[in-house]
Amino acid sequence: MKKRIELVGNFKFVAYALIIFQGILLSILALITIGNDYLDKWSSYPNTENAQEIYIKDIGKNQEQATLNFLLGYSQEHNLFVSRRDSASNKNGDFSGYKFGIGGIANGNNVDFSYLDTNILNTENLDKLLTIENEEATIGIDKGSVNSIYQLPNFRFNGTVVVKKLTQLFKESGTVSGDYKILGFNDEQDLENFLDNLSKISKIDKNKLLDKGAGGVHDNSLISRSIVIVTIVTAMTLVLIFVVIAVRSLSAYGKLSLLGWSNLDYVKFIFKKFIFYTLMLIPVLSVFAYMLSGWGHFSFPLLNKFIFYNVINLLLVIIAISIASLIIMLTNSLNAIHGRIPHRLLYIFGILVYIFIGMGLVASCIYLDIPIKTIKGNVKLAQKWQKYDNYQVLSSYDLGNDKLSNSGQSTKLNENMFNWYKSIADNDGVYLINSTFYSKEIIDNQRNSGAYEKVPTNPFWYFVYSPNFLKYNGIDIDGGSIEEAKQGVRVYLISSELSDKDKKEIEDYYTEIEEKSSASNGDIDNNYKRNKNYKFAFYNPVGDLFTWTTNKDDDVTSRNPVIYLATPENTSFIENESFIARGLENGYIKFESQDIRKKYTSSSIFTKYNLDDNNISFISVSNYIDGISKEMYMIIQFLILILIVVVSILTVLLITLATIYRMVNQEKINVKKFIGYSFWNIYKLPVIFLSIALVIELVAVIIAKSTVGVMTISMVFILQLIIFWRYVSKNEFKNILIAFKER
Repeated sequence: MKKRIELVGNFKFVAYALIIFQGILLSILALITIGNDYLDKWSSYPNTENAQEIYIKDIGKNQEQATLNFLLGYSQEHNLFVSRRDSASNKNGDFSGYKFGIGGIANGNNVDFSYLDTNILNTENLDKLLTIENEEATIGIDKGSVNSIYQLPNFRFNGTVVVKKLTQLFKESGTVSGDYKILGFNDEQDLENFLDNLSKISKIDKNKLLDKGAGGVHDNSLISRSIVIVTIVTAMTLVLIFVVIAVRSLSAYGKLSLLGWSNLDYVKFIFKKFIFYTLMLIPVLSVFAYMLSGWGHFSFPLLNKFIFYNVINLLLVIIAISIASLIIMLTNSLNAIHGRIPHRLLYIFGILVYIFIGMGLVASCIYLDIPIKTIKGNVKLAQKWQKYDNYQVLSSYDLGNDKLSNSGQSTKLNENMFNWYKSIADNDGVYLINSTFYSKEIIDNQRNSGAYEKVPTNPFWYFVYSPNFLKYNGIDIDGGSIEEAKQGVRVYLISSELSDKDKKEIEDYYTEIEEKSSASNGDIDNNYKRNKNYKFAFYNPVGDLFTWTTNKDDDVTSRNPVIYLATPENTSFIENESFIARGLENGYIKFESQDIRKKYTSSSIFTKYNLDDNNISFISVSNYIDGISKEMYMIIQFLILILIVVVSILTVLLITLATIYRMVNQEKINVKKFIGYSFWNIYKLPVIFLSIALVIELVAVIIAKSTVGVMTISMVFILQLIIFWRYVSKNEFKNILIAFKER
């Protein structure tokens, strides 16, 4: 009996490993969830009912300093507390926390901030920051601890929070734009007076100061969802392991029942060690999570949160044990002695889990098809772009000191890119190129939404060409139009081969766009912004023009596109904000060759235009396509790893079902094998089940048009048949001899 129980020992180590793995996953989930909640609380600071939200955006450069001076002076005079919140970004543009700029008077206003019963920020800290002579002083650590007068606790793996003077935040960001909260207004009249003065100085409409508008959303829920999914899969696998332990322990239970053991006694004997093990892990993993969090203050409420998540681990283990224990609880001692178990319940459970994991296999195959199709598409894309494979396109950049450009609060990076391009725009081999296909779907959506009344009937291509690229393609137009474009007139070129109806529709469409568009204070200043002039001209097509598209369904060339003749003086905010657009299709700035690119992207030139901190990188079209393929290969490797995990779980589940089938039908199997029945005649029911599962999975991947899925599922089916055959055939004759001896 002891030997039979020890057979389970091989599985118990797997169960122990899964329990600790599940506990670690839940601890990390707790850390992320609590960290997100902490930042959410900061995002609404100061979180009091009388805090008035103000939104300063699209402010002109000439009004920036005056607006800042007003905010600081008015708040001092009227005992207001001013707080501006900026989203911080790392060099890749990813969210990294919040920066607060404060001004005015903290004393007398509700400026405290607490989290989990810990006082994080109070009037004393803020008063010290506002009155200290060091302008670079901070609460929390920004670029270093030398200027920090007080440290703020933060959670590891989440963003950080820094509080500094409003003047310093203005100096670093280069803008007064941002989301503000102001405390201290006595009544509505006080607020109205403040808004009237702020509107007058900033030249921003009073209503717009209260309009939040669209804003960025920080979302790292993908990580949390991934952890939850992995935890669910781990929990299901744990159930499976416990079921195997229960099934393989039944014969020992039958013998112990003769000594007076009840099924509940045996359940406790088999599974109590796993519960005790999980209980022991609760303080260990909770302390581990606390230390990993990086929280600077000891907090019982925080420790309790980590304990709570590890109690969830205990509950999941108890649930898994409870499910597996049903096998023993529903089996009486006589049946256990003879190897008779509640097979219908086990079959139903096993088949349901098998189907669920099979769905995971199908989903993995479908997702795996996406990067593979992308790689195949890149081969065709490289062929399409072969003529331009040496062209240099913008591939990456860092935000550097222009981090607010990512949230739209600052246009500094756009301005720097604009000024740099403006200085080289007329040089040979430096082009502004972009294209958009206005398909029937896009046209219909614009017409149905009512965005524009005069929408063209037929689909068309819209190209952005700089004058030198227009010349490169051999398109001749009157010199006056080119000169007007350089002076700030927005010039639209329409093919002379279009019908009069199409020409009229194109003119009406872009006329409506021009009339409805308006410049804002924050737009880059050029002649077009000041004068809003535009015109239409015609060109004679000289052949098919490359469409610069990466969409496999779009045409490679077009003979009659609408061409916007783009120069630095006639660009609108759409083009100006697109100078930092990356990639083959989205990018605007392109160099004809690597030599030309090197000539105009030296460190000295970038330094001149304040771009030396942005690590701007241009690479050839061919290398860009290769880079996409490399990224896809990495994704494929990750998905293959997931496939291996899924197939492994399926295999363990198959062995479990095979074990149950063999235990239930051991006598029949022995007799049939003894008198010479074939493998098919003995095991046709499991093989039929596997075949049905194969057909369902194949239908699913065929509907999803997954070539990888068809091949993978077919191979998995063959692999599982081989494993099933090897497993059930093992020691068959030995089992027959044992059965005869026992009789």
